[in-house]
Amino acid sequence: MRELANRKIARPLRSAEGMKMPRPNRRLAISQASLIEKVLLFLTFAVMPMQANLPKLRGFGFAFIIFGLVLAHQLFFRPRVFWLCARHRIYIAGYIFVGFIGVVELIHGNADVYGIVRIIFMLVGGIGVASLCRDRHTLYTGLIGYVVGAVVLSSILLMESYGNIRSISVTTGSFHDISSARGEAFSQSSLEENLNNIAFYASQGAIIALVLSLLGDSRTAGRRFFFAVIGLICIVSTFVTMSRTGIMIFLVAAVAIAYSYGLLRARTVAAAILLGLVMLAAVPSSVFTRLTYTTEKSAGGYEDSRAHIYTAALKHLPEYALTGVGMGHFYGDWGHGTEFENMWGNVSGTHNCFAQVMICWGVGGLLTFSLIIWNAYRSLPRRRGQDPLLLCLLGISVSAAVFLMFTHEIELKQFSAVLGLLAAADLWIWRAGILPMSSGSSTPRVRQFTETRLSFRPDARLGRSF
Repeated sequence: MRELANRKIARPLRSAEGMKMPRPNRRLAISQASLIEKVLLFLTFAVMPMQANLPKLRGFGFAFIIFGLVLAHQLFFRPRVFWLCARHRIYIAGYIFVGFIGVVELIHGNADVYGIVRIIFMLVGGIGVASLCRDRHTLYTGLIGYVVGAVVLSSILLMESYGNIRSISVTTGSFHDISSARGEAFSQSSLEENLNNIAFYASQGAIIALVLSLLGDSRTAGRRFFFAVIGLICIVSTFVTMSRTGIMIFLVAAVAIAYSYGLLRARTVAAAILLGLVMLAAVPSSVFTRLTYTTEKSAGGYEDSRAHIYTAALKHLPEYALTGVGMGHFYGDWGHGTEFENMWGNVSGTHNCFAQVMICWGVGGLLTFSLIIWNAYRSLPRRRGQDPLLLCLLGISVSAAVFLMFTHEIELKQFSAVLGLLAAADLWIWRAGILPMSSGSSTPRVRQFTETRLSFRPDARLGRSF
């Protein structure tokens, strides 16, 4: 009887006119996340911006504990879902990358096993996020977690340091002097997070809040105004950090969203004008003095630290281009014999993930690392339409991609979260047939994804145990 019932379900559906209809997607039957899963996803994203300021439990950070709870819950209650997410193309590319760099580390000797394990943790954490976020409402909950964490961090920063930044004199116009004054302005701050990371979190919160404000439900004007206020707080915080990285992340992500939504739309133009007015009125003028970059030394011998590191990376290119030097050797004997050693006797990273990967594991490592990014890019639908959730995901994805060019820590939880959301969006949400598409009229139409169109993918075959 059960086989007969399954056989009946598998028959093609027909409309009243007798037209053959596509079979329903069985994946939709398990797409709804539970309340516990939504809470876990919210906490995961809300805690990340404040992780450096939260207490630790036996040496483990609060964010690490939340990720551990996510993995434990999903492996115990949703093992098949977790395994399905682990087979997504993003993580298959991740396995190839980890396998390759593991072999290179063993060949070079003095392998940095701990560094590779941290990269594995980053990938596994992303799989946990992807297994949690299985519907639009859960994705929205996760994005709200982003906003909550960002606005709390931004509010603390502004209350403690906004006045100090406003009082900085810009008469000298010297990058070194402004950087020194910046350090003094934030010296008494209770925030222990790096300023570039603070700017990164604030910029992501600003992007999400502004998109939800401009493209949210028109029937909830109060909520849209609330998101607009939050977005402006996060924008001012991004600029007040005086972080060139954070400001560039915000601007590039904002341009990407505006281009995807439509540069000449009325809302895009209005948002651009509003942002310009906010920056002129609320951002201290000293911030813009630091938005410069030079490879030359100042009169006092000061040189931009990134310029020094980038110059060293180009100088030693022939030594690592083919096979790399290995992570263990980079932070060991090889790194101490190069310009990467700083004044405190430690080896500094390259502040660029692509350069860091190539130095450690050569061109092969760079290609396998790029394979992860390429598959992450493929997980975004090509036509973004007017869907605010998809535009939010586009914004934080672009911000993470830009951040890759200014940090050498590829194992960060920020990247784990973004990869997990991209895998979830591709695997669960927009394959379910709910992607608004631009058409000739102002009303968006919907692209339908069915099990028939997904049947060529191994992960489209789901068992009844779900």
